[in-house]
Amino acid sequence: MRTLKNFLMLGLLPILALAFVGCENNNPDGPNGPTPVKDSVIKLNEETVSASYGGGSVMVSYSIENPHSGEKISVKAEDNWVGDFDTSFTGAFSMVVKPNDTGAVRQTLVTVSYRYAEDVTFVLKQGTKLNAGFVIENVSAVDEYYSFTVNVLPTDKKTPFIMMSSDVFYLSSFPNGGTDEELYNDDMGYFGWLGSYYGESALDVLHARVRVGDQNNVTLGEGTPGLKYVFYAYYVDYETGARLSDIERLEITIMHPEMHELDFTFTHEVDGPSAHTSAVPAQEVENYYFDVISVDEVNWAIDLGFTAEDYLKVWWAQTVVDRLEDNYTVDQIIGESTCVGVDEDGNPRSEYFYELAAGVDYYIFGFEIDSTNALCISKPKYEKFTSGYPEPSDNKISITVGEVSAYTASLSFTTTNNDHYVAGWETAEEWVSYGSNDAERMEYMMSNIAFEYLHGNTSTMAKGLVPDTEYVAYAFGMRGGVATTGLTTDRFTTSSPNAGKVSISMNEEVTYYRPDEIAEYDNVKWGHLASTDNQDKAVVAVEWIFSSPYYRCYSSNCYNWEGYNWEYDDEQYINGLIWNIENNKITDTTFTYTLINWENRHVWTAIVVDEDGNYSSLYKREMYAEQSKAGDPAEFCEWWEACEENQNSGGLQSLVIEKSSASETPLFRAKSQRFRASQYEASNNNVPEDVETIYASR
Repeated sequence: MRTLKNFLMLGLLPILALAFVGCENNNPDGPNGPTPVKDSVIKLNEETVSASYGGGSVMVSYSIENPHSGEKISVKAEDNWVGDFDTSFTGAFSMVVKPNDTGAVRQTLVTVSYRYAEDVTFVLKQGTKLNAGFVIENVSAVDEYYSFTVNVLPTDKKTPFIMMSSDVFYLSSFPNGGTDEELYNDDMGYFGWLGSYYGESALDVLHARVRVGDQNNVTLGEGTPGLKYVFYAYYVDYETGARLSDIERLEITIMHPEMHELDFTFTHEVDGPSAHTSAVPAQEVENYYFDVISVDEVNWAIDLGFTAEDYLKVWWAQTVVDRLEDNYTVDQIIGESTCVGVDEDGNPRSEYFYELAAGVDYYIFGFEIDSTNALCISKPKYEKFTSGYPEPSDNKISITVGEVSAYTASLSFTTTNNDHYVAGWETAEEWVSYGSNDAERMEYMMSNIAFEYLHGNTSTMAKGLVPDTEYVAYAFGMRGGVATTGLTTDRFTTSSPNAGKVSISMNEEVTYYRPDEIAEYDNVKWGHLASTDNQDKAVVAVEWIFSSPYYRCYSSNCYNWEGYNWEYDDEQYINGLIWNIENNKITDTTFTYTLINWENRHVWTAIVVDEDGNYSSLYKREMYAEQSKAGDPAEFCEWWEACEENQNSGGLQSLVIEKSSASETPLFRAKSQRFRASQYEASNNNVPEDVETIYASR
């Protein structure tokens, strides 16, 4: 940390040097000990940070390259209208800005210091209030079930403004329910998050989204039928992004089909945390749905102003929206969800077996769903019941660790009966943080980790492990979030990343070619390269070289990081390549070509699995395709023909991540907190099905 004393010491150094001639000290002691080597770097996400005229708390994100244990940042502003800095967060700090009553936009310089890094600064700009508002009119059509439409008419026709929308669930996540300051700060954080994907700042995204003058027929899409939204607008200073006005709001509930009355007969037989339930409507309907939900979940919605029936209606509508966004059709949603008829195994769909949390109050509920859009069209009916507690199990679980490589480990779990249990693995370092004894660790995992129930003997391959790292494999009986056995563990350590016997590299000389020139040279074979999509692309010829012909398979990929202010680290590259091998069982061709963007920075990555199942270390190489160095198209065609003659080429083209612009992001999509009412996995079987894979607890 730089202080006045430091600068005084610098002024005394010439005198001290004369006083101690013959003594050399390259790291002289300062008043706080030896002056540290500045081997760290502070990185701020923004060079300019905006605050609204009303002031309040502002959060700024940062990162430290090469951090030192125990060291923290400090922050100081030039002006006293900024203060109360809180640096207790990791990767962010907050500051409190006083309201701006000066009548003009103001700014100050804020300095961030770190003992082992050079200081960095950013400009904090604060707007002044504009006394102008908006008229916001709901002009939605009567059958807009997944959107709403508004007219936004500003009284100031020349000042830029922002339009946004949030649903009531999202607003409930704010400490004060979504005040003007909370909404504005959240919007700026959201813009910064969007911009991080495109190498742009929050202000860049704000510039792409501002509007001036009357905005008629503004439609917000991908909404949830029956859910209340708050559409809002406020003026901003275009240069700084600071808020210049109060936020004008309009509450809108998206249309939902009208509902009629329909009674149900519910049954629920409870055996510990297991429940055998059924629901039958009072009259024959084409399709209906029933489920169970915790009473606490419904009470949470009631606290937000819902009735139980309205919340269940909206919960189902959100489920339908999620499926539609996953490209399901209405018929597919109904076919998967309807409780009319029987399953493929002949069991009636009017009854289900559930594994629930132990000792929890639940509602069983049901309603009719229509064939037009799969939404609820009868008033949900519900009935309360309580799950029980499991009996202790005498199951004896043992763990066997098989083959271990740098990134994988073979694990087997053997049991003495078919009682339910859970299993997984964690790094030994993470394991210690779960508690000081078995009981504490099991309690932590049952409360914080989502498990899949297992029963009987199970084997799996733990994937995506970290080389040279000790792991703990564990298993214990569990039902309904309650432990039914003691904890069984075993430890193993992954090998070094160079355990593979095969290394991989790429041809040293990489030449880039123009696709249109290749197409012109041989239009019969390469005419497809002349398409307009390839005008800004370069063709790169790739030849992979292995240290040994004995390898099981390998995987490669190419990434375009141009314009991004982040990229994957080596572990992320490795995990992606291993996932590709383990899930697709592929062996890429030795010779290939790829289309990449001219003048952009690309990173090639590859990994090999040898004949013993060991992974090689990561191969990584950067590429810059310069148009001025484009090669002779005849050379490429001759090379490719030679590849085909050797039967080594399959003509594969690698996936390239394209750069896109934040301005292409849909302008009006509500900020929503995705939610699911159920906190359990439902099954049509008395016991979970056999599984081949155990999911790690990550």
